[in-house]
Amino acid sequence: MITRLITHKIKQYFQDGFRVVILIGQRRVGKTVELKRYFDEPHLYFDFEDTDNQELFRQPSLANLQNILGTEPKILLLDEIQYVDQIGSTLKLVHDHFPHIRVLASGSASFLMLQKLGDSALGRKVILEMYPLSVREIVGETDKPYAFGAYDNLLQQAKVTHLVEPLLTYGSLPEVLAQETPQYKMDILADYVNSLLFKDVFEIEGIKNPQKIKKLAQLLALQVGSLVNPNELAQQLEMSRNTVISYIDLLQKFNLISIVSAFSQNPRKELNKPFKVYFTDLGILNTLAKDFRPITARSGQSSGGLFENFVHNLLQTNMTYYSTNQMLYYWQSKNSFEVDFVVTNTQGEKLIPVEVKYSTPVPLTRAFQTAYADRIESYHCITKENVWKYI
Repeated sequence: MITRLITHKIKQYFQDGFRVVILIGQRRVGKTVELKRYFDEPHLYFDFEDTDNQELFRQPSLANLQNILGTEPKILLLDEIQYVDQIGSTLKLVHDHFPHIRVLASGSASFLMLQKLGDSALGRKVILEMYPLSVREIVGETDKPYAFGAYDNLLQQAKVTHLVEPLLTYGSLPEVLAQETPQYKMDILADYVNSLLFKDVFEIEGIKNPQKIKKLAQLLALQVGSLVNPNELAQQLEMSRNTVISYIDLLQKFNLISIVSAFSQNPRKELNKPFKVYFTDLGILNTLAKDFRPITARSGQSSGGLFENFVHNLLQTNMTYYSTNQMLYYWQSKNSFEVDFVVTNTQGEKLIPVEVKYSTPVPLTRAFQTAYADRIESYHCITKENVWKYI
């Protein structure tokens, strides 16, 4: 079983006295596996895709919870908690009245969980985001410290470099990565997209036009790394701009995509600028785009956007798992000079501009240097040759 970076974080939070830890992330990233790591301990496990389990927790009471939990110390493992109404009240009761119980819960719809958790459990829980397998997890380097662009284990360089192309093509969902043959990988991804990818969106949100949101996801997959124009998408989909924006927001809230906003010296202006969209898994991206060609057989936006998405996921995953207090933006000047990513700390004081080029490195555009000369901490151009340093 692959050791995940989040495995260490869960243990640390329990050791630090947190008794309610919640995992969020898209389906099939390994949340249930994390829960089942605790099967060797005294535990209770409930999968809330089972309606009987939903009923058991739908109207919590102390007497009901006492019958379920008992008096012995154990860990309560709750899977897919977004299906349970009043789950926040349940967790509050467990936290307040059952000090011998720790809770590890998971859910695929992060925003819906937060709605159902409500304010009742605030201050009593920690929420951790989980992604498909990271490169560090795949090569077994989860115990190494992280610093931006400073990974230096030369023994892993060739292995990481060899991994890049298959990860660009098939992504890193654990079930897909475990398959040996390309056809099996594509079959699993196709089944995932057709049966599971939009399951929560359709079931929980009651989308009136399910084919429209699928088509939207396909269009986004074809322009990954480019600036998203909601008006253009609205015309293509024959729907309103506001509906397009709300559907994109849903795809993000269900952890299927990540949105990168524009960096600006005036944060209020960021809200009015175009944004970029990246997919949390490249296998899903390629399935939606119906393109499994290796990156070396592609050209233009198809290849550049794919590698840019890979680097985005690399950076975003590490920022989240290692709690670096950094944020990811893109930058574009009034004259359309661009920088693929700008990494900032939470105070926005120092900037790390990042260009992403699969083959040939490029210097930082002078427009950015001129605008932010006194705030640039360092410049990085990430290519296929040096991407291993950023895992």
